Amino acid sequence: MNPRMILYVSVAVMVFVLVGGAWAGTEKVLYNFTGKSDGGYPLNIGKLARDSSGNLFGTTEMGGDLGACFNQLGCGTVFKLSPSNGSYTETTLYTFTGASDGGNPGTGVILDSSGNIYGTTSAGGTANCGTVFKLSGSTSTTLYSFTCGTDGGIPEGSVIRDTGGNLYGTTYSGGNLACNAPYGCGVVYKISSSGAFKVLYTFCSSGGCPDGANPEGSLAMDSSGRVYGMTGFGGFKNAGTVFQLSKTGHGWKEVVLHSFHNGDGFAYPSYGGVTLGKEKIGNRNVLFGVAAQGGSRNCNGNGCGSVFEMVKSKYGFKLTVLHNFVGNNGDGSYPYGTLLELNGKIFGTTYGGGNPALCLQNGIGCGTVFELTHKKNVWKETVVYTFSGSGSDGGLPVTGLVADPGGTLYGLTTFGGNSGNNCDGAPCGVVYEVRP
Repeated sequence: MNPRMILYVSVAVMVFVLVGGAWAGTEKVLYNFTGKSDGGYPLNIGKLARDSSGNLFGTTEMGGDLGACFNQLGCGTVFKLSPSNGSYTETTLYTFTGASDGGNPGTGVILDSSGNIYGTTSAGGTANCGTVFKLSGSTSTTLYSFTCGTDGGIPEGSVIRDTGGNLYGTTYSGGNLACNAPYGCGVVYKISSSGAFKVLYTFCSSGGCPDGANPEGSLAMDSSGRVYGMTGFGGFKNAGTVFQLSKTGHGWKEVVLHSFHNGDGFAYPSYGGVTLGKEKIGNRNVLFGVAAQGGSRNCNGNGCGSVFEMVKSKYGFKLTVLHNFVGNNGDGSYPYGTLLELNGKIFGTTYGGGNPALCLQNGIGCGTVFELTHKKNVWKETVVYTFSGSGSDGGLPVTGLVADPGGTLYGLTTFGGNSGNNCDGAPCGVVYEVRP
């Protein structure tokens, strides 16, 4: 996995933060990963998938076959959690080998109406450049194996699926190999319902990469078939972009909706990608996103991260920061993963913050679940839950949230749990629920 990108945004807005010694929700661990055959270290940048029966689906980057990958720490798994009488049962649906089937998935999965599972791996395949896979029952099919050539390589986000069954995704590397030679600056790709692979757009198409470079996180698609995403670099100040792809009569056209620049700070977008939603006030179509760092000057001067929105106006899209994390007084820091819009509120997670006395040695804290509410043109943040990193609740989440019809939130932590230190000397993470 590449180092986290930094997104620095400094736009003044009115924000109140409700934090302190207590939090607003309750948390329950649904499953503790052991790092063995069940997997470990669920680095699902994105979010869990949930079906209509309440089953949860995701991936682990380690564990599974301990004789392969990551210095014999395993090549990862696809798992399912099934609810039954108030508890959950974990089933390992597939164990990656690191060969042609791929290995070390670091993103979430999606489901189709037949229950098939789709996702990506960042390693394995014919050239060890990652794969796109489909899982039907216990049978995995490699839909495409990247070569790190002009087709791209090392997908850092999962796939999305349109109504016709076509898949869309990005790769961090490959494409134009003259960009960041010899690695390339990434592509947007499509796999048709019939299995045909096609590169829709190659980043850094001209000198200086004003169109963006190295896309990360998952894409989003609107009802008109336009695709949205983020790049970690490129743009006019090599500080990242938010982009849109639209189908034309001559292929796909890319438009940069926002190019981060010195006026924003140094805006390196994180892995979370963008989320399409509707703002409760005015019912406007918007894009929501997170910034891993930047915003406030806290967190060793690098900033603790931000949540932003982009709203289309007469002159294009306008970016506004909704909340700057401060990383102290109970607030979170370093948001990752996909945001969730639910009943006019926005929910997400931070990797650090909360209680700075816990988790990592530099005192960043074990992370939080947060909520943003829009009232009278003011965004108000509430810390819903603060992780302790202990065996009771886990810590350091990088995954976004998914909700059931009753509003209960579900997510993953990369650290913590009570099943031992089997993931390179650390606890292997948990699946949890939070009731706001």
